Amino acid sequence: GSSTDDELLLLVKHLSPRLQRITLDLKGSRLKNASLAEVANYLSPDVQDILLDLQGCRSITDTGIKRFMDNLIDNCDRSKLSTVSCLLMGTKVAEHSQQACEILDLEEIAQVRSELELQERKNQIKRLMKNVDQGKTAIASFKRLLQSNVEVALHGVLGE
Repeated sequence: GSSTDDELLLLVKHLSPRLQRITLDLKGSRLKNASLAEVANYLSPDVQDILLDLQGCRSITDTGIKRFMDNLIDNCDRSKLSTVSCLLMGTKVAEHSQQACEILDLEEIAQVRSELELQERKNQIKRLMKNVDQGKTAIASFKRLLQSNVEVALHGVLGE
């Protein structure tokens, strides 16, 4: 059987290129970050208003929303895009980002993208610290973090 992700991408790929307003109601679906990001690659460049209802999509995180916005900005005609609304209650997106994404114009999209990137890095550090705490090797994650030009300050006490 095909997944929600496959069906959604198939649908979006076949939307009329002349569509200016798009509402995607994906409430409670099992949509994944990668598919959400991919959706933006297939939307008409002429789209003006987008409403994405992702409430209760538990797999969606800050990373997915950020990549969606990145792809959207890369692919849309910025002179035409007017608003993007993402309803994100019940997702794993940080609460302040959820509120920020409710209705965005172009300037706000830029702002939210940088905030989401910061949140994505915070989440990365949290996961890293959890792995260190559990004694799992975290060298690869550390390398990635250090390559991404982030200043990291670690405070803590190492046990015996």
